[in-house]
Amino acid sequence: MCIRNYEEPENLITTSYAMRPRLLALDIESCREYSPSEALAMIGKMDLAEHDSVAGAVLRFILEIVSAVAIWLVFGWVASLAAVAVTGLTGVPGDKKKIFIKISGKARYFLENLFFLAGIYSLWYGQSHSTALASLQFVAAAWLALAMYALHSIISRQRSKWLLGR
Repeated sequence: MCIRNYEEPENLITTSYAMRPRLLALDIESCREYSPSEALAMIGKMDLAEHDSVAGAVLRFILEIVSAVAIWLVFGWVASLAAVAVTGLTGVPGDKKKIFIKISGKARYFLENLFFLAGIYSLWYGQSHSTALASLQFVAAAWLALAMYALHSIISRQRSKWLLGR
């Protein structure tokens, strides 16, 4: 399915709710499926800062999700929500588009790494408080997350240098 945006009418405020046109509608005639190479090319055109890479951004996103879930599983939703809020609301000008709380690059670098390492620690900690099978799964997830963190550190060297210079 494809979705096409329609323009809002000029008198949207005076138009009754039932009379308003739908802002989104299916446009089956112009639909087309994308090949995997076309989809990857579209991902490659992501609007990133010049010091960031697509691979680094994707790995960072995956690590953020893994860390948030790991912290939630082991320490609860309040701890996970606090960690996500701190990393999501803070930023360095020039790194991402929407920043609610501006901090220095060094502080951002510290917070990101603390969040990732807290997620990995949560997986290690969780294995000592679970059954044998779950313990094995926590250990495997912790090793996988640690490998992703190491790969992210290698791929995102340019961004790390940029953050530490701010």
